[in-house]
Amino acid sequence: MQSYAVTVVWETEKRGTVKIAAKPDLEISPPPEFGGHEGIHSPEELFVASVSACTMGTFLAFAEKTRTKFDSFQCCGKGILDQVKGQLRFTRIDLNVTVRVPSERERTHALHVLDLISNHCLVANSINCVVDMQSEVLISHPGS
Repeated sequence: MQSYAVTVVWETEKRGTVKIAAKPDLEISPPPEFGGHEGIHSPEELFVASVSACTMGTFLAFAEKTRTKFDSFQCCGKGILDQVKGQLRFTRIDLNVTVRVPSERERTHALHVLDLISNHCLVANSINCVVDMQSEVLISHPGS
């Protein structure tokens, strides 16, 4: 079993700090639409970022395990909030993943690795909303 500990400390107004041992502090605030401050990370953004980052980490783990070569990885996430039974909640997270690979052979491998993510991304598998991932694998230097 593994555990991950964080501490959130209120600082002033609607601002706080996330503290994680041996890591830089992160200033947080509710988003402006909920009375928070502009320019500060919100829990809602960090929630979507957590799913996106876990998607990347899962891709990296399986790419290493399968020796899949790639030149770049990008995951753009968008969380959708909606009312469900009188409660505001995330109803879905849409992920758009783009991977660049050096060859057609690696494209096939990268597509396989991307298929593994939905069953193995622990953050996405731990939340109660739809996670829809669209992916694109491009060859960095066609004809190579």
